[in-house]
Amino acid sequence: MLPVVIVTSVSAELATTATEHLLSRAGTVGISYQDRPVRRVIRTSSEVVDVCEVDVGSDCPACTIASDAAAAATLLADLDRWTVLAICLPTAMDAAGLVARLHPTGAGSVPGLRSETADADVRTEPATACVRSVLAVVDAATVTYDLSGDELLHERGLASSDHDRRSLAEAIVRQIEYADTLLLDGIGDPTGPEPESQLVRELLARLNPGADSNTWSELGELTGPAGSARSSGLFDQASARARVEPGIISARLLGAAHGVTTVVWRASRPMHPGRLSIALADLVDGVVRSRGRLWLANRPTQMLAWESAGGSVSLGVLGSWLVDTDPQDWGGQPEAFQAAAALGWDDLVGDRCCELALIGTLRDPGRVRELLAWCLLDDGEYGAGPASWTAFEDPFAGALGVAETQPYGIAAHERR
Repeated sequence: MLPVVIVTSVSAELATTATEHLLSRAGTVGISYQDRPVRRVIRTSSEVVDVCEVDVGSDCPACTIASDAAAAATLLADLDRWTVLAICLPTAMDAAGLVARLHPTGAGSVPGLRSETADADVRTEPATACVRSVLAVVDAATVTYDLSGDELLHERGLASSDHDRRSLAEAIVRQIEYADTLLLDGIGDPTGPEPESQLVRELLARLNPGADSNTWSELGELTGPAGSARSSGLFDQASARARVEPGIISARLLGAAHGVTTVVWRASRPMHPGRLSIALADLVDGVVRSRGRLWLANRPTQMLAWESAGGSVSLGVLGSWLVDTDPQDWGGQPEAFQAAAALGWDDLVGDRCCELALIGTLRDPGRVRELLAWCLLDDGEYGAGPASWTAFEDPFAGALGVAETQPYGIAAHERR
């Protein structure tokens, strides 16, 4: 199996520099994607192996590039000329799609790249490349600012297509949370006492507590021989997927440190949709990242995902609450939802709840908790019962569709 290190960043310059460091170790080959029209370049530190134009005219350029990179990686593994492959993804692209494709699947021929051992026949055997690590390269000088704003990728000229409406903060957070290795550029001494350096390191540590933190001098070890300190295992795809799963909270219960605060909040009462809409802007003020699940009073059977990155907030429908699901079907839900239901089950409302984790430079965490509590139904509203909640005006209908009107009853299922 050919070990693969995937490089991601919102800075093309930093991604290229990191890839050059990886290629400097003997036996390493690299794949990168350059320019528009997009060209796939395969090279080592001393020679260009192959250049080919990639047609990314589909509605999902990232999907096309992930498929192309996975197929190319399989053929490079078959050549058996190199010991490690470094894949530098286009700016602002995350690695999840490529990682999924590099798990054993069939792979077709790659335009412009032919195997030296056989003609370009269609392959059906499992892939022979495996992901060792996913690296996110972060610019310490700009990351705090970028994670605090609402600038869109297309405003920076970084969008993958006209349909890419992600914010810059969203792209950075996704790369950081999915990676298992972080490289922070722009800090001379990674253990230095400078307040700004400490704030950035603390922020990254809370966004992805389990990630290894690398320096430029250590980067080459990712492409070292198997068994070395930083190349002994394979990338844990299941853990990475859990870190970015919508609605799942993974933030640690930590107090304020170096100007960074984490607020974890939970309530077993629904939110009033109108008050939540009013509070949105204030709830993300000073928040770099927040995520969790919401129960809106007028949507009693819908589990909603809450996501924010910088000033951008989104709500989406995750599905049904477990209390509205046959217990025999619970196994199809994420383990984190099942665990949360088991721990927080309420005899009346089941697993319905509001649960959020907010990370950022919060000036007054207590004010955030007060604001979240204000969004909940008050005693009078709650006592009026579910049938009355469906009459609430719904400011989220445009994003979430028409609310379901059937109110819930007493929880019918016992806690597992």
